[in-house]
Amino acid sequence: MNKRIVLITGLLLIMAIVLAACNDEQLLLGPDYNMSDSASGEPDADTGSEETSDGGTSGQTDILYVHVCGAVNEPGVYELSAGSRINDAVLCAGGFDSEADRESINLVEQLEDGQQIRIPFIGEQELSPDSGLIDINSAGAEILCTIPGIGETRAAAIIAYREEHGGFRQPEDLMKVSGIKEGLYARIKPYIECR
Repeated sequence: MNKRIVLITGLLLIMAIVLAACNDEQLLLGPDYNMSDSASGEPDADTGSEETSDGGTSGQTDILYVHVCGAVNEPGVYELSAGSRINDAVLCAGGFDSEADRESINLVEQLEDGQQIRIPFIGEQELSPDSGLIDINSAGAEILCTIPGIGETRAAAIIAYREEHGGFRQPEDLMKVSGIKEGLYARIKPYIECR
């Protein structure tokens, strides 16, 4: 029980540190980025509102929330400044995962409040759950390698495990294969079945 409390406390502390870092304009946008220009009528970064012609404010904020998921190191919901780009959101989410397909997304696209940014994994565009699931009890190495996150080494390990144990009874049994933990399993689960 004490270990669970320590773990939860540690995770909350890490989340607080990440959120604090994401709120730091210098970290998100760099030292040379100018969030507001009073002469241009852009929103005032300090007040979070835009000045109207009568000297009042319009009530619009300079904050937006985005959900970053997929091939990033720290998926989650992040608070960013209005005008931020997808690249800013990826940086806030801990950067790209080692297997991210960096070429398939426009990193300079401007963010909108409530947007989900999903960074695909390498090879993910080639296989979709809509195109049919892969049977992990019969697929050869070449087919297994089309599953995002499964390379030649893991494919060989899957085949060796099913030969030694007579196959998989359920898709979750894939986590019994060396090198396949919960995180990887969650990523490949939409692409597999067990017949």
